[in-house]
Amino acid sequence: MSTDLTLEERVTAVEKAVAEIQRRSNPLPVSPDWIENFKGAFRDDEDFAEVIRLGREFRLSDRPTDEEDQKPSP
Repeated sequence: MSTDLTLEERVTAVEKAVAEIQRRSNPLPVSPDWIENFKGAFRDDEDFAEVIRLGREFRLSDRPTDEEDQKPSP
């Protein structure tokens, strides 16, 4: 700070600096329902819909068929 400033100007500058430090050091509280912030974020996104489709297809492909269910266990 410059020594040419008045005491009032210097105090104002210090108050602003302290307020900025406090703002930076106080993180925003985490919402208990943080997932709600993302709900609908991919609505109408064709690429995301394809990811979901492929994931479902993969999971279903790993399921045993009825024929495999009826085979006796070794």
